[in-house]
Amino acid sequence: MSNYAGYLESITKLLLSSGLAQIITIVTTITCARLYSPENFAYFGIYVATISILLTFSTGRLDLALIQVSSLKEYKKILISSITILLTSAAIFFAITQFMYNFNFNQEILLLMFFGLIANGICQIYSNLFSSQQRYLEIGLSRIFAAVLFAIFAISFPFLNIKISLGLILASLFSQAMCAIMLIVLSKVPLSYKFIKYFKSVIIEYKDYWTLDTFSSLLNTFGRQLPLIIFPALFGPLVAGYYFFCQRIVAAPVNLIANSVGNVFRKDATKEFIENGNFLKIFIFSLTRLFFISIIGVIIVFIVVDENLLIFLFGDEWSGILNILKMVIIFYAFKFVISPLTYSLYIVRKLHWNLYGQFFYLSCLFTPILVGSYLGYSPEYIIGLHVLGACVAYLVYLSMSYYCAIKGSKI
Repeated sequence: MSNYAGYLESITKLLLSSGLAQIITIVTTITCARLYSPENFAYFGIYVATISILLTFSTGRLDLALIQVSSLKEYKKILISSITILLTSAAIFFAITQFMYNFNFNQEILLLMFFGLIANGICQIYSNLFSSQQRYLEIGLSRIFAAVLFAIFAISFPFLNIKISLGLILASLFSQAMCAIMLIVLSKVPLSYKFIKYFKSVIIEYKDYWTLDTFSSLLNTFGRQLPLIIFPALFGPLVAGYYFFCQRIVAAPVNLIANSVGNVFRKDATKEFIENGNFLKIFIFSLTRLFFISIIGVIIVFIVVDENLLIFLFGDEWSGILNILKMVIIFYAFKFVISPLTYSLYIVRKLHWNLYGQFFYLSCLFTPILVGSYLGYSPEYIIGLHVLGACVAYLVYLSMSYYCAIKGSKI
């Protein structure tokens, strides 16, 4: 275990700092609910969702390739290439949205999306650079910095009467832009566009990232968002609302821990892979501890949480969510254990396996829904089949990841 003391320390640093940033964001959101209207939050939701979707492909996914390298020259080549793709993507988006503006889209929001894509994209690229350099504390501090700035701007704008209708979007844009500047300054990797001459070679060398992995990422995003569309149509707003509410309260802590583990695992496992030809030890080390934590968490929740507690916490209108909550917890328990380890496919550069896995994941998610709906099953039963399908897909991903870890360079 002592061999991985540094590994655990890095996870702890990233987890605590990212957790603090998330708490600041939650408190800010609650405060902003008194300062902004639901319409303002609707515009902000559109902005955030659009940026999130665009970021799945606007860097060509090359920023993930930073984890695979360690030399200053390689950092510069990939950085310049990914930033070039980001700026090109933003320009194309801006050009397309100017055409859309003729169809009564809000011009101000479209312009803010253009700059927001660049700012968020640069933050994403440099966060992956810092992960490659194992500077996890600085990643966490940058997230705290961005969260604090967002709070300051978002709360200040209404009192200063500065564009209140777009205050949340402006606060997000300014905070991400300043965070991007800070990351560039702290990166210790001077940018030089003379490295643009390597763009073609980088594109060729990492073509599986901007082709296969971009498509995989889009499928993953599609799989996450599609239930938002089909559940209300199939189950009605009440059951769909129960499901999305449960998903939201469970996803936040699970994603926080899983993402922190995944960010550290992919670099440390890459180092072990380079040194030993495989990374089975760190894979098993991570798997056993994630499994233990998930089992303890599920048992505690299943023992402690009952209908009365849920009514006390959330009110009488949520009295029917217990069974759905338990199913969502099982779903996210599998995700918690397995999703950080799926970076194994990146370490051995088997991104086409990830693409096949995403197709299988989508089929496991939605085939049970379609079959259950066709056979007239109850909403809770269909949701149970949906969760079962997700668990099967995660087990397949675990098998692929384990195979990558044990075989390593022999694949």
